[in-house]
Amino acid sequence: MVTFAEPVNDQNPTVDLVVALTRKEGNGLWIPNLTKNMWEPSDPEAHVALLNSGTASFRSTRRKVIRLAKAWNKQYATPGVSSFMLSVWAYEFMEPGMGIPAGLHALFEGAANRLESRQATPDPAGVSANLKLLLPADKVRPRLRKAADAVAEAMSNEGDEQKVRAALAKIFWKYIEAPASEGLAAAAGFMSSRKPVTTAALGLSGVEATIPPTRSYGGNR
Repeated sequence: MVTFAEPVNDQNPTVDLVVALTRKEGNGLWIPNLTKNMWEPSDPEAHVALLNSGTASFRSTRRKVIRLAKAWNKQYATPGVSSFMLSVWAYEFMEPGMGIPAGLHALFEGAANRLESRQATPDPAGVSANLKLLLPADKVRPRLRKAADAVAEAMSNEGDEQKVRAALAKIFWKYIEAPASEGLAAAAGFMSSRKPVTTAALGLSGVEATIPPTRSYGGNR
């Protein structure tokens, strides 16, 4: 594994250099699996050809959608999906003519539906075994459903910048801040809880203090 040792936006890209052997029978290559101490069949050249299929415009949109999906996935302390599986989902679920929002929704929605129906993701080249998640499906499934619903929410509120931003902040919480109104609503929720709350929790600067619960009118009950 080659590292660049220069993180950008908390991401440090790496490149794997793998020794592979041509298969005597069947397509693809034998790729070493160091965890299982065995060789497994794969066809990375076919994968590249599949992901480079389609018109130039469609390929460009698909690449952008894949990059967005990877950024979403890497926000988690432990990503649940491999970069390759995200690329395969983009290849499977996106259709020509889709823009980036529709393409990203198609990826998340298609993947969420697949996991919810307990279906596997096959190797698009038909050489290796079904693709595996990095975490148990019951942990990845709600992540995908939340992302799919948030993209749908953003698309349904096109033209309302505040609502779109609030929806996208649910997906890319490390990159997009929710609108100020979202923070105000959260503060109001704290204040109505009838429990003491700190000024820091309300987003107030200065010396931290605890605000006791009070009634909006009248004296003690």
